[in-house]
Amino acid sequence: MSDKAINHGFTAEQSAWLAAQFSAARSNAGFDKATIKWMVGGLVAIGIAVAGAIWSEIRENRSAITELAKGQAELAKGLAELAKDLARIEAILNERLPRSE
Repeated sequence: MSDKAINHGFTAEQSAWLAAQFSAARSNAGFDKATIKWMVGGLVAIGIAVAGAIWSEIRENRSAITELAKGQAELAKGLAELAKDLARIEAILNERLPRSE
């Protein structure tokens, strides 16, 4: 690089300074490979942890919904029995009580 710089009118000191600036810019341009690997690995680990927490919440909610559905089915059976009993009571009352005409 210094040969090309000298050909363009730079002195040796100027070309050395330019070479130092360009090499410093390359080394300070970003993170090194190991740091990037740790950052990506950390983000993946955090993502997996969050996904696991969300999945456990979903499973808990599904089990709660299943329990509620079972309870709702039991209540529907109880209501059906009550409706039968009510109809039987009404039939008995209609037989025994005189009708007002």
